Amino acid sequence: MTKNPFEEIPLLISRSQISTEINMTGEWRFVRPAYDEKTAPCSAACPAGEDIARIEMLASRGMFREAYQTILKENPLPAVWGVSVFIIVKGLATAADTISL
Repeated sequence: MTKNPFEEIPLLISRSQISTEINMTGEWRFVRPAYDEKTAPCSAACPAGEDIARIEMLASRGMFREAYQTILKENPLPAVWGVSVFIIVKGLATAADTISL
């Protein structure tokens, strides 16, 4: 006959003897996180309408062909757009614009 391993371990429910007035833990359970939908400045300002987040994700995983295909879905001439709108995108997508404290 095998022995039940849970018979040896006493199962106790711990209960705090201290009031929650000091750290107000009783009030925390009603607080829910707030999620913000944020778009990167380069995605919002992209005149070609590229899916910048997807392109960067694919490139970071080494899937360069898929990233290039994603670019070609919206933009059949990426080299032309890259030259013509470089100044616009560079001016809008700076680190100073993305950091807000």
